[in-house]
Formats: sequence, structure tokens, C-alpha cells
Amino acid sequence: MTGWEDYNKNNTLLKIYKDKNIVKFIQSMCQNAYDNLLNTWDIQWFFSCLKNKGYSIMPKYNLISNIGVLGTHSDNRTTSNFFPTKPINLKKIVHPQKIILDSYLNNIIYKNILKGYPLSKFKKVSLLINKLFKKMIRRFFRLFNLEIKRRHH
Repeated sequence: MTGWEDYNKNNTLLKIYKDKNIVKFIQSMCQNAYDNLLNTWDIQWFFSCLKNKGYSIMPKYNLISNIGVLGTHSDNRTTSNFFPTKPINLKKIVHPQKIILDSYLNNIIYKNILKGYPLSKFKKVSLLINKLFKKMIRRFFRLFNLEIKRRHH
């Protein structure tokens, strides 16, 4: 993981993630990969994206179908091996005009990982309401051909 030591010394993660627990989690994960304590490829990929200011996309629906759980990195401890998939019409894909980091979603994902258990029903409902509200606002802005200004933290 070329560049990890310098990247870590410069506290760059704190500029991206405001939550110190998230930063500690990522630092620990990356340091373990740097020290060859983990036999994995995804942490190196994740660090490469961070270091090069790259983005990963998260589709609305799962597009990958898992064909099995046997192999080097399978331990059958997770229930997330077989998410349902949904067909996609490639002709109807709408590409965004602007690509930005979704800090809110990142924080939700990491806080969920750090907790080590699924979100409560209240939190799920709260997130769903928030998502629906954001969709309504976007539709309103599109209807009147307005631009959404996003705050960067």
C-alpha cells in the first residue's frame, strides 16, 4: 500500500470523515493491510480510491449475483452473501451531471459496520423518511428546473 504512511501522518482521513471512530476504524484496517496482517484485496483498493480521490458508485439495486460462499475468504458468518438482484435496462440509465461524495451515506455505512449489528427499526424508518423527503425535494427542483446547491462539510 504505497503511500499509506504519509497519507496517515497527514491526517487526511479527518478531512474526509469527521467522526473520529470512523477514522480510527479505517486507520486500523489500512494499517493491518499495510503490515500484511490481512490476506485481502479490498482494503488496498479502498485505500487506492482514497489516496487518488477516486469514487465508487453504489447502485440503487444490487447488480451482482453471488454463486457461492466457498473459498479462501468465506467463513459463512454473514447473512449478506446473497442479496436479491433486479434486472436493469441499460438504455434507461441516467448519468448524473455532477459527481459528489455522499458523506451522509458514508457515515451511515461506517456507523453500521462499527456497531456490528443491523440498524434498529426506528432508525430504518427514520432513514426511509429522510430518503423519501430528499426524493420529493429533488423532484420539486427538477419540476421547476432549479439547481440543488449541496453543502460540503
